[in-house]
Amino acid sequence: MKWLIVVVCLLNGFVLAKQCENPREFMVNLNQEFSEQAKKIKDADKLMLTVSEKLQGISDAEYVISRVVGRSVYKDMSDAQKKELQSLMAKELVKGFVGALMQVDSGKGLRFYPYRGAVEKVAQVKALYRARSGSVVKLKFILNCEEGRWLIQDVSMDGVMVMDGYISQYKPIVKEKGVDGLIQSLKD
Repeated sequence: MKWLIVVVCLLNGFVLAKQCENPREFMVNLNQEFSEQAKKIKDADKLMLTVSEKLQGISDAEYVISRVVGRSVYKDMSDAQKKELQSLMAKELVKGFVGALMQVDSGKGLRFYPYRGAVEKVAQVKALYRARSGSVVKLKFILNCEEGRWLIQDVSMDGVMVMDGYISQYKPIVKEKGVDGLIQSLKD
């Protein structure tokens, strides 16, 4: 009986170790990190590179690719195609995210809504910011918990999902020119 208790405790510890932190806290911390970087790094290109490197590590490029090319095409892709497309799509995700961040009035920053409910595998974190133009923009970050860390799958700005834009832009290329054609068009 003691071994059963030990096994249950070990499994419980393993499951807890793989859980993600509160998704709102993850986004608040990420935003704070980017804000601190923006204060330290005055060169816009260097700041973009620093933020891009961080975001590439936390963007769910595999999910994005399977949505953009379609699940049936994705499962038929070679590992080399997947790897190259993941790298290129991560850069696209970063451009969209950094573009949104660059519109934030630096004096105001993002305001995150409280996160209600249990931490699940997929979470939505809502925020808003005042743009430099003065308008208020609503954001929704779609996150996926993978192996104890959050990955960003999509971002909605005023109800428009970034993923929908990628699908409408890139799916016709895949249909006409295949995956290699998409890879080439993303390189150009």
